[in-house]
Amino acid sequence: MIEGLKSAPQHNGRYGFVTSHEGDRVGVVTAHAEGLLTIKPVNLQLVTQNRKSKDHEVIMVYPTPTTAGEMCATQAGDMLVSAGDASALNGWPADWKKEMQFLRDTLGWRNPVTLTGITREGIYKSDLVLYFDANSTSSIRNHHAQVSFGKLPAWETKKVNDEMPKRGIRGCCVLVFSPTQAMETLGQTFSDDSLRLESGFKALPNGGKLSLDDASVCLAYQHRRKKNTQAEEDQTDVIERLRNLGHLNEL
Repeated sequence: MIEGLKSAPQHNGRYGFVTSHEGDRVGVVTAHAEGLLTIKPVNLQLVTQNRKSKDHEVIMVYPTPTTAGEMCATQAGDMLVSAGDASALNGWPADWKKEMQFLRDTLGWRNPVTLTGITREGIYKSDLVLYFDANSTSSIRNHHAQVSFGKLPAWETKKVNDEMPKRGIRGCCVLVFSPTQAMETLGQTFSDDSLRLESGFKALPNGGKLSLDDASVCLAYQHRRKKNTQAEEDQTDVIERLRNLGHLNEL
């Protein structure tokens, strides 16, 4: 946590990760600054997090800075993730309809965009949503979010193609765990129209939570997975057919 800054007091109380050493200062990536901050170690307080506790529905995904000739971190243990009190997500709204406003008001995002359809290894039904700020142009590139976008099926990516930044997704992103209830048949009827989501699935109450390690494993999976498995292609085909038949309503 940053503390005691006099020249840039707006950063005091904010959380981030140390990613480099520059003389008597260190480079710190935060959820609020466009680029790396260079801060003296005396102005940083170490905060530890339990990476194995499954307590989180929403997790901050930081970009991993790289230097010339270096590859982006792709291993789970190298992912920079945080959640709860030790993150900028403290106070995340319980009502999903207020999430966009939280991103604008608390994180200062100018154009929040939603990526849906992200899956985890061995779970072909998507249960993750990723938010990013499409207007972030000078922040560090978030390779994890960019790779996740590139692995989505075409019918998911076309929802946001017009809003994708030309220089790629940049800055911190927000990963939301959104477990859903699978459809069993093509002609299934929804019993509660008020709970229809963009994905066409109905959210499960108390559907479980993730640990920071779970999120890291998921991000690492996006880097090494193929664009689509056959099972995922089959699922997205069914969803697209339902949409074309008018069974799924856009929000």
